[in-house]
Amino acid sequence: MLTYARVICLLNEKRQQPGGHPFGLTTSLQESQEEISPNPAHDQVVGCWDLLRCMVNEQQVVRGEFKHMVLRESHYQKAYQQQSLGLRRFLVAGARKFLEKQYADFVKQAVAQDRREAQLGGKLGFERHIRAFLTIYPHLLPNGGQFSAGADEPDCDATGLPIWPQLFFCLRCGKEDAALRIARENAAVLGNFAAFLQEYIHQVSPASGDVDREPQSFRPPDGMWQMIINDYRRFVRQRSDPYMHACYTLLGRCEVGVGVHSQILTSAQDFLWFKLALVRETNEVLPHLFLRHDYRLQQLQELVLDHGPAHFSADGTQPLLYFQVLLATQQFEEAIRYLLSSSQHQVDAVHFAVALYYYGLLSLPTPDSAPRDLLYGQGSGVDDAESSGGAAGRPWINMERLLRQYVRLFAATDPLDAMQYLNLLQDPSQKAVAMRDLVLQTREFEVLLGAVRGDGTRQPGCIDRFLPPHEARNIMELAAHAALERGLHQDAVQLYFKAANYDRVVAILNQQMSRMLTGQPGADRSSVVETGASDVAGAMPQHSDSERDRLFTLANVLYSRHGSLLSSVRHRDLLRTFHLLRRLGKFFDHYHRHQFAEALQTATSIGLVPVSTAEMAEKVDAFRALDPTILRNFAEILIAHMTVLHSLYSMITPSSPAVTPQRGMQGRFGSEQELRTQYREQARALVMFSGMIQFRMPGDANSRLVQLSVFMS
Repeated sequence: MLTYARVICLLNEKRQQPGGHPFGLTTSLQESQEEISPNPAHDQVVGCWDLLRCMVNEQQVVRGEFKHMVLRESHYQKAYQQQSLGLRRFLVAGARKFLEKQYADFVKQAVAQDRREAQLGGKLGFERHIRAFLTIYPHLLPNGGQFSAGADEPDCDATGLPIWPQLFFCLRCGKEDAALRIARENAAVLGNFAAFLQEYIHQVSPASGDVDREPQSFRPPDGMWQMIINDYRRFVRQRSDPYMHACYTLLGRCEVGVGVHSQILTSAQDFLWFKLALVRETNEVLPHLFLRHDYRLQQLQELVLDHGPAHFSADGTQPLLYFQVLLATQQFEEAIRYLLSSSQHQVDAVHFAVALYYYGLLSLPTPDSAPRDLLYGQGSGVDDAESSGGAAGRPWINMERLLRQYVRLFAATDPLDAMQYLNLLQDPSQKAVAMRDLVLQTREFEVLLGAVRGDGTRQPGCIDRFLPPHEARNIMELAAHAALERGLHQDAVQLYFKAANYDRVVAILNQQMSRMLTGQPGADRSSVVETGASDVAGAMPQHSDSERDRLFTLANVLYSRHGSLLSSVRHRDLLRTFHLLRRLGKFFDHYHRHQFAEALQTATSIGLVPVSTAEMAEKVDAFRALDPTILRNFAEILIAHMTVLHSLYSMITPSSPAVTPQRGMQGRFGSEQELRTQYREQARALVMFSGMIQFRMPGDANSRLVQLSVFMS
């Protein structure tokens, strides 16, 4: 996982460069796996990466940099969605090239390991390797190299080595030029075959990188094709040399049925190469005479699916072999689905899907084609909607679902790596929603989204490195909205604050402070230890279990650190209510702790209720402008205020300090009787005020106010 993850990080760094710097993803992923200690199973993984690299035509890539033809993200997307014939043939050629190089390397290695037996000689050209190879492995020759004199004796060259195996293995290794030299050297024996082969080589010449060009007919001219078929029927069919049969079939598709040539196609790779060599992808409608000699990719795909994985690995020990066959036959979605079903290769499956998705070689579901929890399905994909031809109902892979499911494995411990994978999503809305959920799942707000410094500047987070500012802010807004819907109000405050949506920050705080205003406090908030973080997260109390304490501490520290930012709130009433609720929270803290003198001092400074009849008209007018978040608590505010007055009244002794409403200060003012008179006057003003504001009080609220006032009479 880690070796793959390093490549994904490097890819994202390249993608964020101006213009989206091209990156050789498939080669880089292959190299990352080559770093791992080799073992037979892992070598198969590397081989699959090599196959895909050849198919997408990544050439001369050094540390992710293209040194030759450049491939960009979504390079093949348009052609794949349109089911382009040019692309299909291009990918077939890439798969053949891989299988041919693989076998050529095997031949060279076999010869190099047994040079004495091989008798390589000093001649130039690959044909000398083929002759040496057949010398080492004579069992590959017809009848194991044991021939008796007779009419069906194999055609041999001047050295006595059968010619047709030489031709076949040259073609198997992709060395058509070597095969042509052998054919020309033995033209007296082979007749017209050299001419047939030369035309074949012209038809299978390497395609350019332009997958949109009109493909060649990929067949001999009608007259020559008829000659090949006639020779096969008259002479070749009667011969027992399987290599002769195979060579004619390659050139003229003489026998394309299932089961033919099984004597020499002894491995899955041989079978796959031979079938790919027969595939012809064009729009050309053949004359009726040649219809039975045509072979299309769809026929090969159906054959592979009919065989199924058991045919290629009966004991299930080589799951990658069937995966490789599916890749080579361009059944990419089915290949990913199959590999995901193998518990030992699920991580590989995700990254093969990433590589195919990166180049646009996966069919994706349309937004409304399937439930979001499905990884794969059939039909109603993007390609079906946009394709101008080809079979309908193509399978699809839900990359959003696949990547989200994959990052769950490590998001909690490695949120940065998880972000890197989700950043691969090409649809902006899908990416934003996936990032939103990652933010909420991990709660690594500062790591992912950055922080706001005391001066209002933003310290970028990891997401800011890879996304433009408007996309990063959109993720913050989405996460904040989702947190709010889930009841995570304090998370929502932090996220809206990072998104610089200060009106929403204050509105949420107001709603929540209103909801918890009259509740019991925990420990004294003045003793709460704050973290040194520069952002809102640092305002969270570290030693309190009270949600109310956490909320009011958040509000107060937010204001103390970022008051200048909050002053930019567009709706000024929100800000006034915010300050009022914070101060009322302090009043109720004192009230519940029976700190009545401090509570009265705070209430007096707030000035919501009159302390004398002289202030009555002013306070009634001010009441009508109060926000609903204040009004819903107004009965409790009045009762608490009256309770404070009654408690102070009851505690008066000759040595009692008094709190004078007019001055809001504690001190020794007047006699014991004067203090009682002041409290009684304030209580009467409070009762009168409650009657004048035309506020619907709870059933017993008015009676409690009057009762407490009477107790002070």
